Amino acid sequence: MLIDNGILISVAAPLLSLAVGFWLGLALRRHRYPFVGPSLNPPAFATVKEQAAVAAQGAKEHATSTLNSAPADHSNSKYLDDATERLRQISNECREMDRTRSRSFDTNELNQLIDEHLQSHHEIQTRLKETEHRLAQQYIRVDGYIKEARTDDLTGLPNRREFQRKLQRKFDAFQNGDKPFVISILDVDHFKHINDQYGHSVGDTVLKSIAEQLKTHLNSNSFAARFGGEEFAIIHDHPLPEASQEMERLRRQIENKILAGLNPPDQVTISVGLSEVSNETSINLLVQRADTAMYAAKRAGRNQVRNHNGSLSFLQPETP
Repeated sequence: MLIDNGILISVAAPLLSLAVGFWLGLALRRHRYPFVGPSLNPPAFATVKEQAAVAAQGAKEHATSTLNSAPADHSNSKYLDDATERLRQISNECREMDRTRSRSFDTNELNQLIDEHLQSHHEIQTRLKETEHRLAQQYIRVDGYIKEARTDDLTGLPNRREFQRKLQRKFDAFQNGDKPFVISILDVDHFKHINDQYGHSVGDTVLKSIAEQLKTHLNSNSFAARFGGEEFAIIHDHPLPEASQEMERLRRQIENKILAGLNPPDQVTISVGLSEVSNETSINLLVQRADTAMYAAKRAGRNQVRNHNGSLSFLQPETP
């Protein structure tokens, strides 16, 4: 979060006005009262001091109220650094005038006022840095909360809500002229038997193993998520034939993997259904067709990949 330009000006403008007022007031006094001693206090000089004090108090109040109402960023700190440096220069010029004039006048009050304002600047900058640090910590926490809300705890994959968000973005892009895409839904075969026979801990191991296979063997452009229970869903950023071959390779990897904890003849296999988006489909119809193809694979004997062509599901051809 950033402070807008109006707030930044409200902090910096009084400080710069104070600096310019000091410089003009001292220059005017030097020009009009060149031989005034320490005991005298000409009207112009008194006016400058009075205005400077008011400006300093106003600047401090503006800066304090700004810090209490809005966060800051590094650009604001830099701006205050520049204003502070200019005040230091003016303070040095005042002291130099004391040393070089033949009849010096009393600038101690002005120098004291500037020193007090520099101290106020230091306090403001300290508070700005503290605010920036707190904001950075808050951003880290919020980012962690967002990741937790979008991630499945067991598998580490995106959850169903994140899949639906990603699917909506892909579908909107397709409707705006982007290329077609494919979704697939896979279901673990006989998962209830695995849970009942070996316990839920082994069932969890199966789900985590499939998640790792998805992360390892899918195309880098494919997006995999846990859809719910023993189901997973994938968005493929390539045409249906390529997506089907990709899922067939994954099916073989899972079928051939020996998972500790299962006794022969039990093994982990999956049934997969795919559907490609078209101008006639909605998101719900797209998901429904992939789901229909997946159940067609179940009915045909499980451990296979089926594609939905809009009217029926057909078996994915064998690939070498």
